[in-house]
Amino acid sequence: RFALARGLGDVYKRQLQNYAKRKELNYMFLDGDDKVIEDYRTGGAAPYFFILDKERIIRKVIRGYGMGKTDKEITEAIEELL
Repeated sequence: RFALARGLGDVYKRQLQNYAKRKELNYMFLDGDDKVIEDYRTGGAAPYFFILDKERIIRKVIRGYGMGKTDKEITEAIEELL
């Protein structure tokens, strides 16, 4: 599991990692360059969450973050794949 972000500064990266730790999320945060942003067609907007299956195929894409709502959507998407 990973979360992709673009141009993260060290402070913001630590905040994201602390959030993931508090919420017991086992995510690695990747800092995407322009090529990654182009390949995943995010248009530079963030955050995007890509939910992958066991074969690493993207099964769901969630754009943006809404407190509580997005957490629930991510959890439900993962549970559907388990």
